[in-house]
Amino acid sequence: MGDCPVLNFDPHRWIAEPEGAESGQSVATVATVARVHAEFENSVSKQGPATLATTATKPAGNPSVTLREWHSHLAPLDFDTAPDGFTLNRWRELHGDSWWIYENFAARAVRDGWSAHDLFGVFAPRPGWGGLCDRLQGARNLKMDRDRAAWSSWGVRHWTCRGAGDDLVESGLKLIWELAGTGNG
Repeated sequence: MGDCPVLNFDPHRWIAEPEGAESGQSVATVATVARVHAEFENSVSKQGPATLATTATKPAGNPSVTLREWHSHLAPLDFDTAPDGFTLNRWRELHGDSWWIYENFAARAVRDGWSAHDLFGVFAPRPGWGGLCDRLQGARNLKMDRDRAAWSSWGVRHWTCRGAGDDLVESGLKLIWELAGTGNG
């Protein structure tokens, strides 16, 4: 640990060194080690064992079959009938966010391994704590890649990751179409 150039780098000493001075710890060396260290850190999964186990046991399946299934569940949702425990405004926002995610991101997300809970999970006791549709809260500047989704709302940046929805299932996360079984008009 004591020989690691990144840990031993002294920015004050580096600033005080004259330009082009030969030292055992050049900026290029430190930058190279830092880059390699960062690449290593990014290659190591940050997900816990439960998430990794869930992800590993998911069947690959046919993406088009999954998309048709999601569509068949979203299509009957009534924009004007909120389930018990939801205000009509909150329900309409969830409904709109779910369709927006489906239409713009679902095809890629399903190929990348995002689950229905990751995208369409709703954690009723805590708005904004569920899957992506629950967290977006009307934002339309979503950027997604294989493992992460990021967006901002009113200048605040938010993010979630693939597998986060699956971790919340035991805590009561429901899919948006599971909530719609009981409406209160």
